[in-house]
Amino acid sequence: IELEECVSQWPGHPDHILIQKGVCETHGYKRLRSAGYIYSAAQPNTQPLYRCYSDAEKSHFAANRDDCNGMGKREALLGYDLKQ
Repeated sequence: IELEECVSQWPGHPDHILIQKGVCETHGYKRLRSAGYIYSAAQPNTQPLYRCYSDAEKSHFAANRDDCNGMGKREALLGYDLKQ
């Protein structure tokens, strides 16, 4: 799965998000760049990659732990990235 980095197009603090290729514009974001590739299913030496949201910061971030490192709430499992 190819991921893209996108930025919000609404007024105020910009929100950056990692999302699957081709989805930015349908969610009110503008594509900035390709952010790389991940697997759609677990493979040897991979770990889950989650999209998370922080209400306090009003922004998205990515994490490998399903509790979003205690910094926000999990929105989606994006796929699986390499451990190293």
